[in-house]
Amino acid sequence: MKQLLALLLICVSCTAFAQDPMYNISNSNKTGPCKDTKRQVNEFTNEVTIASSAVMNGAGYVMIGKTIKDSTETLVAIFSISTSRPVYGSKGVYIKFDDGTIYKDEIAEIDCKYSSGSSYWLTGMMLINEENKEYFLNKKIAKYALNTTSNEIKDKSAEKIQLNFKCVSDTK
Repeated sequence: MKQLLALLLICVSCTAFAQDPMYNISNSNKTGPCKDTKRQVNEFTNEVTIASSAVMNGAGYVMIGKTIKDSTETLVAIFSISTSRPVYGSKGVYIKFDDGTIYKDEIAEIDCKYSSGSSYWLTGMMLINEENKEYFLNKKIAKYALNTTSNEIKDKSAEKIQLNFKCVSDTK
């Protein structure tokens, strides 16, 4: 009985401390196409953070995120690629859509982090504005590159990324 009580206390304390009290995490879309979209509210600043799940594809992943503070929305697409060679201090996020359109942010900084063994993660973030938002809403990503390292997107993953973009974009 003492062992069971000790296990119960450990489980309760782990779940109680696992949640950051600064954030109210909710997911109003428990079912449906946007069920993986998460919404957090910082209880001190009232800043809202909305994020999609990561869509894994080949050697990388894509996430869509948005923050809302004082009614100002900032929407971003985050691209990451695993590579065997480190690329520090590089710039440039390039997106090729399924119709051949290329959108680029040549000044976007690329972060390079050591992963394990001989593996590194390159991550770049593209700010989504009114100029490029329509691309993401109406076209599927076929390929992206962080500086010179690229990753092709399979059609099923491209559809999920497009859906995630719509879900995050529409969530308030």
